[in-house]
Amino acid sequence: SFLFFDLRANQTTPLRIFPLPFMENAFDNIDNQDIIISRIKNIIDEYYQYNGQLVSLFHNQSFGKYASKDWRYIYETILAYIDELCS
Repeated sequence: SFLFFDLRANQTTPLRIFPLPFMENAFDNIDNQDIIISRIKNIIDEYYQYNGQLVSLFHNQSFGKYASKDWRYIYETILAYIDELCS
């Protein structure tokens, strides 16, 4: 995270910005869920390497029965991966 910089005032503000490195919709064009998991793990590794705060976005409808992929499996897999890294 970082503090927002106001260009007009030429100063840092107290507003803290948390980058969003990925959301599941960004991977909709990839059919292979192992590739999706691998790419997400690469992002997680970068954040872990620098002690970053990982913020991701998964939409509610992605976990429903009409989802384009098994996002629940992908989500649970990356949570398990994060748990392994942190233990």
